[in-house]
Amino acid sequence: MLQYWASGRTRRATLGHCGRDLSPDPARTKARRLRSQVADGGDPAGERAESRAMPTLGNFAVRYRVEHAEVKKKPSSVESDERNLRFHLLPALVCLRVDKITRADVARIHAAMKHKSGAANRCLSLLSKMLGLAEAWGLRSDGSNPQGSTISTAIPRQAPRRSSAPVFCGMSGSNRTSRIALMFP
Repeated sequence: MLQYWASGRTRRATLGHCGRDLSPDPARTKARRLRSQVADGGDPAGERAESRAMPTLGNFAVRYRVEHAEVKKKPSSVESDERNLRFHLLPALVCLRVDKITRADVARIHAAMKHKSGAANRCLSLLSKMLGLAEAWGLRSDGSNPQGSTISTAIPRQAPRRSSAPVFCGMSGSNRTSRIALMFP
C-alpha cells in the first residue's frame, strides 16, 4: 500500500496483496512509479475512484431514456430505441464504460449487423446520439464521440428484388395488363 498527500488530503493506493499478487521487488517498482505520478501532480487513487464512478452503457441507457428519449421523442420512437438497445447495442456493449467506447467497438457492432442494414444504421444513429449526449453531460471529453467525425459508415440498403414476371417495356398500362392476361389465362 502506498500512502500519499493529494488535493489536501491523505490518499492510499493499493499495490497488490503481498505474497499472493505481488512479491516485494515488483511492489517497490510499482510504488516508485506511483510516487513519480504523485510528484508530477497526479492522483492515482483519485483517478481510480473517478473511473469506477463512470457509468457503463447499460446504466447510461437508463439515463438516456429518462432524461432525453421520454422527454423529446414520440412514444413509438422511444420503443424503437429500446428495441435497438435491447437486441443489438446492449448485448455487445453493456459492460463498457461510456468513456471507453471506441470507434473500433462501433465498427465491430455495425459490421456484425451487415445482414440487417436498416437496423444497423438506426443503431449507429442511436449510439451516436447517446454518445453525443454523454459529451454534453460531461461523461466524455468534447469531440470524443466515435461517430462524430465519421463521414459515412452507413451500410447501403440492398437493391429491391425484381419479380420474375415478364416485363413489357414500352407498353402503356392497359396494353400491358391485357397482354399479361393473355399470357396467363
